[in-house]
Amino acid sequence: MDYDDGRLAAHRLWREGLSAGPVADPLTTEFAKGALDELERLQKGTPGILKEVLDGAQISAEQLNVDEFHGIQEILQNADDLAAHEVRVAPISCTR
Repeated sequence: MDYDDGRLAAHRLWREGLSAGPVADPLTTEFAKGALDELERLQKGTPGILKEVLDGAQISAEQLNVDEFHGIQEILQNADDLAAHEVRVAPISCTR
């Protein structure tokens, strides 16, 4: 169910933009996977120049961060900024 909800949320945001309103994200892996799968499908189906713009933006974004642990550093910095007493992360396996 979360997978399908993620796909629907991504589809709605793709079509309506931020005017679609907030997304009821249950913060599950399945929801995220569904959303990412749908966004990938939609991006691949984008025609012409818009697809080239999206592809260029993705290439640029990939070059912004060369430190593989930067995301974790950001999470810890944000937690510190908020004076958090606890930080939880859920690592997943990744093939590179």
